[in-house]
Amino acid sequence: MNRRRVLFGTVVVASSIAGCLDEGSDDAPGSETSPDGDTGGQATSESEGGEGGETNEVESDVPEPARDAGEGIIEAVANDDLETAASYGPVEVVEDADREGLRSAYDRFNRPEAVHAIAFSSGETEESLAEELDAEAAISAVYRLEYDVEFQTQQGRYERPVEVYAIEVDGEWSTWIERDGWRLHTRPDATVDVSGDGTTAEVELTDASERTAAFVRGGDIADPSDYRLDEPGDALEVAASEVGSGSFEVVASIEGPNSETAVVLETFSIADPSGWSDVREIVLEGEITGWIGVEPAPVEGVENPTLVLREGMEYTITVENRDGNIHVLELQDEAGERVGTYRTDEFEDAGERREITVTATDELARYVCLPHETMQHGEIVVVDSFDG
Repeated sequence: MNRRRVLFGTVVVASSIAGCLDEGSDDAPGSETSPDGDTGGQATSESEGGEGGETNEVESDVPEPARDAGEGIIEAVANDDLETAASYGPVEVVEDADREGLRSAYDRFNRPEAVHAIAFSSGETEESLAEELDAEAAISAVYRLEYDVEFQTQQGRYERPVEVYAIEVDGEWSTWIERDGWRLHTRPDATVDVSGDGTTAEVELTDASERTAAFVRGGDIADPSDYRLDEPGDALEVAASEVGSGSFEVVASIEGPNSETAVVLETFSIADPSGWSDVREIVLEGEITGWIGVEPAPVEGVENPTLVLREGMEYTITVENRDGNIHVLELQDEAGERVGTYRTDEFEDAGERREITVTATDELARYVCLPHETMQHGEIVVVDSFDG
């Protein structure tokens, strides 16, 4: 008996066709959870009539029951009716597949606020798939179907294709959607340029895909929508005096800054100089994912925090090994070269400490862990005054 690995959403199962379907899709009559936790509204099929009442017939050899079953599973997933969506699956003839596995897979799909129209677009026979499914199952046909789906998010309405697989066994149609075929969500894609002096950051949106906006979140920013960039060329300033000290993310998103699908484009740290006036000792813990601030208060709990030093003052920077990996602290200039002799030796035992005593000069620009420089690095800002 031939075997095929069939991907149901994100669930991969080894499958074989071993018999016929006992259940049809009679009991079967959709999108990633919206960023704010809302699930889809009612999906409305308009494959035979749009909102304006015009018909949308497509010439195709795909049988109408197959097309209906494909439309039904899209509606079910879009409406968050995952039990019904799972009931469309050919679980009776797929080894190690079950409805709960399908339901779990569809639960990880993006589901919009609403689907306004589902229109059959095209269909083609999947001969290679049909050949790999066992003939004992009395397979009549296997199709890959495509539908144009108009969906709704907080950002508006727009259309995307969805692909559905349909299989006829003993006269009954079953359908399933692989994750790559569920494209209701438009992937956010953007580029930004971030610059600054360690106390403020200038963020510019340089490019963005359809409906994508960029947001800054972190620190004391209560609503990232207040720090939003919509069009290439838009720019804004993020000042530590207004949003606090800490690490910040610039994210790209279609559905809002706190969406699960938001993509982190850049991270940066800024610090408010006014909180550093009494600081003479700095303590950081080192792990390969970053330096974690311990003292003083402005860096506590911050990954790769910006250090604010006053020119001419002497500071002690203490680093502790947090994860038992080899670490080496080095202070560098803008070119990435070591400043003076400011480098520790290697230390790799968890809890082991090293310290550097440094006099602040405008040469200082960053601190790094040499073995993990791409992850463990932070900025040093040298100021003339702590007044801002």
